[in-house]
Amino acid sequence: MTLRGIGLSTEHAVAASPVWLRLIDMFTGQAPAGRVSIQIERREGNQWLAAGIPYELKPNGDLAFVNLGRVPRGQAGIQREYRVTATVAQAITETAAGAPSMVFTITTWSPDAPPATPPIRQIRCYPAPDYRFGPSVPVASGTVTEQGTGAPVGRARVRVTETVLGNTLVEEVRTNDEGWFRVPLRWSSGATDIDADRSGASGSATINVPADLGSVVSITIS
Repeated sequence: MTLRGIGLSTEHAVAASPVWLRLIDMFTGQAPAGRVSIQIERREGNQWLAAGIPYELKPNGDLAFVNLGRVPRGQAGIQREYRVTATVAQAITETAAGAPSMVFTITTWSPDAPPATPPIRQIRCYPAPDYRFGPSVPVASGTVTEQGTGAPVGRARVRVTETVLGNTLVEEVRTNDEGWFRVPLRWSSGATDIDADRSGASGSATINVPADLGSVVSITIS
């Protein structure tokens, strides 16, 4: 992982950051292995403007913004709105709510009254079509398009759900802007349903594992 920003101790970063995020690779459950780029913006009227705020991205995927909202004594208590966007190689990122960026409001604070340790909020990194699953992982490739127009659907949720020894296991990825996806099938064999949805529209396709792994799966959502 590429570390950007400045390096501070965890204790300092937590004590001086009113926002604490965690980037998670949704295939491995660990920090993303690809290169990470972080953009933070502040709302000014109807515009989002780049904010030159230092941050710390730790090897475990924890992300803090050092001294975000810090002001001199007597100027605390003002609310400001920020937006964070994480770009991760071989991944499509989104918040727990499914948004491409994290938007939050903070209250400015002074050094004599630093913010309390905030709850951790996730930025989920779903495998993109170029994600490296490894040679031993069976993978199905395909596209998601709109019914009627045939237009590709970007950022569609593509998933495979299996039950193994009474446990529900879900493989989940996202499509790129051209509607392409590659979904791992670690627990699948025989007839396997691949489901896709975006903004209330949904569709599915059934393939046979491993016989159909070399073919392109086409899913139309409506």
